Amino acid sequence: MRNTSHEPIVIDNVRLTPPLAPPKGVVLLDFGPPNQAVWPGFEPAGTMGKAIMWSGNYRIYCYSAGYPDPLQGDIAGRVLGYKQKENTIIQSQTDKAIAWIWMTHYSYGFSPATEYEAKVNNRVVLRGKLSPAQMLSNQGLLLGKDQPWTADWFEKSFIPKIVSTVEVNLKKGNNALELMNCQIAAMIISPAKYKRATLDYIRNIKQDLSRYYRQFVLADQSRPHCDLSPNEDEAKSGFIILSPPRDEWFSRTYKPAPEHRTKQLDAIVASGSAVTIAFAVVPCKKARLIRAYINNLIAPSKGIIPRGNITIYSLNTMPVVRDGLVYYQPYILGQDFRNVPAGEICWFALRITVPQRTRTGDYRGKINISTGTRSAQLSVNLHVVHLKDEKGTVERVVGLLSTGNCGEVYHSLSYLIPRMQRHRIRQNILTNLVNAGINAPALAGPLLEWHRLRINRSLLFDGLRSYPRLKNPGKTLIRLDYAFEVLEGRKIPAGTSRYRNIARDLVKASQELVHRGRIKDYTLYCGNPYTKERIQRITSRVEAVHRANGKAAMAIYASYINSMSAAEKTKLFALLDTLLCLPNHTSIATIASHFKKGHANKTFAVLLSYPDVYTAGFYSWAIGADGVYLKQVFSYYPLFNAFSFNPMSLLLPEQSPGRFVPTLALLNLQRAIDDYDLARRCEHLVNIAKQHNIDATELQKILDEIRIIAGKTVPRFVPDKLRSDTILPSQLEKWRESMIKAAGEISKKLSK
Repeated sequence: MRNTSHEPIVIDNVRLTPPLAPPKGVVLLDFGPPNQAVWPGFEPAGTMGKAIMWSGNYRIYCYSAGYPDPLQGDIAGRVLGYKQKENTIIQSQTDKAIAWIWMTHYSYGFSPATEYEAKVNNRVVLRGKLSPAQMLSNQGLLLGKDQPWTADWFEKSFIPKIVSTVEVNLKKGNNALELMNCQIAAMIISPAKYKRATLDYIRNIKQDLSRYYRQFVLADQSRPHCDLSPNEDEAKSGFIILSPPRDEWFSRTYKPAPEHRTKQLDAIVASGSAVTIAFAVVPCKKARLIRAYINNLIAPSKGIIPRGNITIYSLNTMPVVRDGLVYYQPYILGQDFRNVPAGEICWFALRITVPQRTRTGDYRGKINISTGTRSAQLSVNLHVVHLKDEKGTVERVVGLLSTGNCGEVYHSLSYLIPRMQRHRIRQNILTNLVNAGINAPALAGPLLEWHRLRINRSLLFDGLRSYPRLKNPGKTLIRLDYAFEVLEGRKIPAGTSRYRNIARDLVKASQELVHRGRIKDYTLYCGNPYTKERIQRITSRVEAVHRANGKAAMAIYASYINSMSAAEKTKLFALLDTLLCLPNHTSIATIASHFKKGHANKTFAVLLSYPDVYTAGFYSWAIGADGVYLKQVFSYYPLFNAFSFNPMSLLLPEQSPGRFVPTLALLNLQRAIDDYDLARRCEHLVNIAKQHNIDATELQKILDEIRIIAGKTVPRFVPDKLRSDTILPSQLEKWRESMIKAAGEISKKLSK
């Protein structure tokens, strides 16, 4: 056992004796996944436990909630949804019995439910309802945001908002328990004559839980702190300014060293590209406000990079619980820091977009860092290398599987938001993403009515209301997977005439949608197998779409393609217009080559859950992909829950409905786009150089090195590091610098 606290371990934090035995005749049930940690004395009930029966047995699911509580952290009930109902029977063998039930009230993605209710024998025992304003606060979807995340707060404020304990009297025989947006976490059933002893037992459980929270769930907090003592200049300015090593950028465990002190930031960038530079600031005294700003970057006799092309982000933190410690991860992109304690590390990101016509030279400027009463300056020296811009460069796609629907972030609250406001919210989401470089958000395709299996014409063009107009659009995914799920849910066999006729109607309606929306390039997305057993189902959809003269697309793991025979691969590839491949095998470059051979207009892209700089950048280029698609805009789990922090979210919601802030994940996606575009430009320059008999050996060597490494390794994203561990960021930077310098030499020769 490891003591993660600064205080010594006290005896009541460690169980040295067996837990108190329950009273005679008491049944203790703990619901949840098969491999859950069961609270001492409770028996794992699963979904068909002792003294309880469920309606629709096979439809009951178990979930592991967003925090490690062995008693209240697991739930059993129907799939989480809006006002989803479940009926349960509690069986009592005695004339008078009492049940104590721990109930969670979750909705989609383990977010707090807008409305929930529980009845026993038609009597309401639990009821709650949140208004839209409450749902967009610390009581609802923003639960955990800007909170202290201490054990005391967790027990007294966090848990009561998502877990309720109810006491109910039971009659002999069957007792009907009706749940609406509620799930059962645990239950104690006791004969009425043992009520006092059972209450003592429950009180003992609560005391044990308090100790558990204090020592093992939220034992201590680890804030980013600088232990360096300020020198004379730093004490005068009020700041210690740091340039952390590339591999430590935005790390929540970064420890400053004396050699990290800096007075100037240096970087190299190609014209027509962008560069991101990280730096950290430590206030010597407590500061109410820390802000950084910069003016134009100027190169004498060369020109300027205007202030409008430069952005400085502050990276505000989000709490992350790991191994009993609360860490603070720099993640939310903002404009300043507020109420900063002395010695706390504040991360900034400087992003500079360089116009294509910018000439080669050193562009200099100064960042002003201020608290309002004290200020310091940090010099910036940006070396720009002008690269020859040849027309005809192949465009890349940065797309989404997500349609940007506001339900992905507001969950059950979205049912209370008026329809037109939902369209405006989706428009805000997509505008933020398009401004960051995404050029192919998905579009909801035609939907089928469940009973008649006809196209729902009233909703067909709904998605176009808020779909953005794009200057350089990529290939838009028209989502047909939901319609096919309805078709398969009605048990219509694939390959039958009815199946093909409905698929033809879906393709025709999709073409109407594309024509109405003036979408230049599109493909009809049929789904993702996820498991090998589903491959045939998705392939049948693709075949039906292709047969109806539609441009079919699907997503699939690279390893699943490898398991196919050569004939199966050839057949599948012939049916597809677009293939989204999840990179879990080193053969992905071979798959891309095979898929596009002889079909240059087909699209092969990498499908990612996390916007990793390496995987979405150099790796995607190296394996021959036309770009990347991201699965989600927002994490599947509660966005501000420190136990389920997930660096997937590109945006985070604010308290005002429809307002969002960008995250480090979105910034990393932009950095990846920069790398992909740089590699494409360099590849194009090599081809041009060969046509003009100009030596491009050095640049070709770097490109070959990236291809070889990408072909040998599978990128593996590490959420705790917010990046893959395949290639270090320092290596990526070496490649960037070498490519820019070598490409610059070729551009000079081409310009002569």
